[in-house]
Amino acid sequence: MDKPYKFSYGKIFVLGLGFGVISLTWAIYNAYVPLILESLLVGTTYLNTTVGIIMTMDNIAAITLIPFIGALSDKTWTRFGRRMPFLMFGIPIAAVFFAAIPYMATSLWVLIPIIVIMNIAMAAFRAPTIALMPDLTPSPLRSKANGIVNFMGGLGSIVFYGVFTMLF
Repeated sequence: MDKPYKFSYGKIFVLGLGFGVISLTWAIYNAYVPLILESLLVGTTYLNTTVGIIMTMDNIAAITLIPFIGALSDKTWTRFGRRMPFLMFGIPIAAVFFAAIPYMATSLWVLIPIIVIMNIAMAAFRAPTIALMPDLTPSPLRSKANGIVNFMGGLGSIVFYGVFTMLF
């Protein structure tokens, strides 16, 4: 007789919270960073093109770094686990540089390195965060866990667009 699989709502909730924060961060980034860039570039030629190029950096980081770091996290074994070193370093670095964006918006040449480092740090922990779900969940329960994690990711964006838009 097959033994029943145990589903940990607590672990999946924490993982979903991580994915929700990633979604919330990107929602804030994509809403406000173009406005900050426009204010720094006002009166310059090709303003929209320049903003578009800078805003594309996160996509370039995503398509180049996320697969590489995901594969690297698959092969990493430490006393903290397979994925945790990427989260332990990527999350705080991304958080510090994300929080620094509005304060460093004094010059484009100061802001661009902040944005680049934040994008690299976000890419460094995204794949390991998502890959934790199958690591923590038995195969027959992964659909349920994936639904919860993605729901919380969507909720992170909705919270921003529904609540924080009142700020601006």
